[in-house]
Amino acid sequence: MLRQPLNNDDIDPNGRLISALFNTHASNFPVTFVFADGRSIQLELFACKATGTFQSFGISSATTGTTTTTRAPVCSLQWIAIGTTVAGVTNNSSTDTSRLNTPRDVFLDTVNTLVVADTTNNIIQRWTIGAIQGATVAGQADGGVGTDATQLSEPEGVVVDPNGNIYVADTVNNRVQLWPFGATQGTTITGLGLNGPTGIAYDANLNRLFVADTGNNQVIQYTLSNPVVSAVVAGTNAAVPPNPLNAPTGIFYDAPSDSLIIANRDANNIIQWFLATNTFLVLAGDPAGTTGTALNRLSAPRGVTLDSNRNIIVADTGNHRIILFAFGSPTDGTKTGRIIAGTGAAGNDD
Repeated sequence: MLRQPLNNDDIDPNGRLISALFNTHASNFPVTFVFADGRSIQLELFACKATGTFQSFGISSATTGTTTTTRAPVCSLQWIAIGTTVAGVTNNSSTDTSRLNTPRDVFLDTVNTLVVADTTNNIIQRWTIGAIQGATVAGQADGGVGTDATQLSEPEGVVVDPNGNIYVADTVNNRVQLWPFGATQGTTITGLGLNGPTGIAYDANLNRLFVADTGNNQVIQYTLSNPVVSAVVAGTNAAVPPNPLNAPTGIFYDAPSDSLIIANRDANNIIQWFLATNTFLVLAGDPAGTTGTALNRLSAPRGVTLDSNRNIIVADTGNHRIILFAFGSPTDGTKTGRIIAGTGAAGNDD
């Protein structure tokens, strides 16, 4: 058990239980709560099945001399299988601000707006939650492509810092652009040596930008001081060769471990790269790069993130699904995930 007995912080002024957290490996675990007015309630918690579902739990009321038990199947708790469109129009692409065309990346900023890399439209769009159309915040609103400071060419990555500044992986132009908040044109942070940059991540604590240099099979770190300082931090600098990266695409910076979580697209796996030691682990997928549709395999994953519980959520692009893996061991390719969106077949239904 993680905490017992409960303390006063768990009880509101009316004597009602607010919350409690338990952690046990027993096959079943009875818990009794006694309230200030003498009422009590007992919950019998059951362990998770080997299949990944949960047993039932029982609730017993001890208010009277009799006991009534109600059972509810916890295994019904799951991700909603039907999605909701929050940006764009299904099966209808154009440069109109209510449309998107091959969006490749999305970022939720500090004010709860979606910032979308609208790749084939050559722009970055900002969508307020619930809005029926977006606003172009980088690139030309008409989708004009080019190398000028006001233009982008198939941007595939976007991230926003706490001040609202937008950093864009301007993929076909082989550069990274900074669009200050409210600006009508960008500034090139770097373009030297990049080959089709895609994923991009930001470390607010140390003011670092990480860019997946996809065509060069590496990740570059840019310290956003003056002048900007760059270094290879994943890939060709592996402490133990060979380089495991093969077309790294989506990246996520994990501050607690000071590591990068990398969607290793052409190797069909997810890599965790520790910046301090230049060592890595394979968090999901096959270390040997084998593709497949099984729940321990991936196919050309393009995006990855961690949720608040440190679960790994992967855009398993070639398999047309979003799949969730528990963080940590095993790292030998046997870890199975759980499909939380998609059916495994291409389509445009929610």
